[in-house]
Amino acid sequence: MKKILITFVAIFSLFFCSTVFADDTNTIVSETMTAQQLVNQYATDYDITLEQASDLLGINLYERSSQTYRTISTQITVTNSYKPSISFYCETTEYGTYHGIIRVLRTEINRNYNGMSKQFSGSLYVNLEQADRIFYIINGDFFNNGSSTLSGGLNIGIGESASVNFGGSYVSNHYKYVYHEGRVHF
Repeated sequence: MKKILITFVAIFSLFFCSTVFADDTNTIVSETMTAQQLVNQYATDYDITLEQASDLLGINLYERSSQTYRTISTQITVTNSYKPSISFYCETTEYGTYHGIIRVLRTEINRNYNGMSKQFSGSLYVNLEQADRIFYIINGDFFNNGSSTLSGGLNIGIGESASVNFGGSYVSNHYKYVYHEGRVHF
């Protein structure tokens, strides 16, 4: 009987439990975070106040919550010498070895790479296809000079999609056009 139970647990684990992995070596999944930790991380990443980060992520820090969060970042290749990354700020559900993404709260393009920073003008489409998979399309132009602003929010659940637009102000010295589709697995 004990052997049957162990076999059942092993089979169950193979089919119904997942582990955190990335579809390539360019994807990084953070450790599990609380709401406060995610807000702190976002504020640090984009040099803004905690209140601004909380508002942008749609997280009320004054409300007790047992929700869990993670960031998932994947690097894209624009050229061999410039590889920015896309970050997804996610609300997750986690129980033992099972985990899944409930919502993608926000996405950003980290335009810094190896001491270089470019500006981006274009769009980023995000689809939370399933609890373990995000599909994305980045389509636009990188510039050597100017500034970038994000317009539109993102707060999507499973089976939902949205696009955010990045506007370039005073952009000049075109660097490279990019169109890239990808999937990030969780």
